[in-house]
Amino acid sequence: PQFGVSPELCETRRIAVGSEELPIPVVLDDMWAALRQLRYGLEEEGLFRIAADVVVVAALRAEIDADTELLRALTPHYTFQHTPLVPAPAGGSSRSGGGFVTGEPATHSVDAHCLANLVKQWFRLLPRKLFSLGPGSQERIAACDSGVECMQLLATFPPVQKGLMVWLLQLMAEVTQHSKENKMSAKSLSIVFAPNLYDMPDDPAFSDPLAATAYAQKMAAFVCNLLTHFIAVRDRHSSVTQSMSHAAELAMQVHVD
Repeated sequence: PQFGVSPELCETRRIAVGSEELPIPVVLDDMWAALRQLRYGLEEEGLFRIAADVVVVAALRAEIDADTELLRALTPHYTFQHTPLVPAPAGGSSRSGGGFVTGEPATHSVDAHCLANLVKQWFRLLPRKLFSLGPGSQERIAACDSGVECMQLLATFPPVQKGLMVWLLQLMAEVTQHSKENKMSAKSLSIVFAPNLYDMPDDPAFSDPLAATAYAQKMAAFVCNLLTHFIAVRDRHSSVTQSMSHAAELAMQVHVD
């Protein structure tokens, strides 16, 4: 399986960010690559906010779990075939066990929202969420008030979690470059991504909807502060360096020149 497993157990690809190479799960990077290659994919209105067809998302996820090469085979037609398991008819025999039989194969079309939803699902289904780094870690995140402060905290993340967050910042920053078409600002992207990155604290106080909402807003603010700082520093230097990867490395610096 590719979803719901620890990043340390995933096949990874080393991706350059400035002078540093980060190990990123292949399935995650291939989903993003397929989305970027889709014509007008990054310009799709409501990208990462609008829900996709649940049947297609579930079918594509099942196929990816079975064969990661599928993502590289999607282009240029963005269709795939899926043979579902369906409940066995009453009194019938089950060829696959568990009360299910093989259904009729179906061909599905993949759009930008389907791939975007799967990227969010990958983060949401992690056994340990990206911001769940031990006792008090989410509380420290919720207490950050500025981009510099947020970047300082990110710099203390374990290498795997820091790498994934930097990768995600680059993804969101690229999506915002098409905000005129997709209507997704740094704030709106932060709001839709943040819930996939943390767990609600196991505290009776958060059974209060107002407390839960306030906490969710703080976590979204952390992501937004990270992203706006990342974009600001990247934009300041990219015109000089002409290198997005080097600009991303500069954006990880906590002090703005």
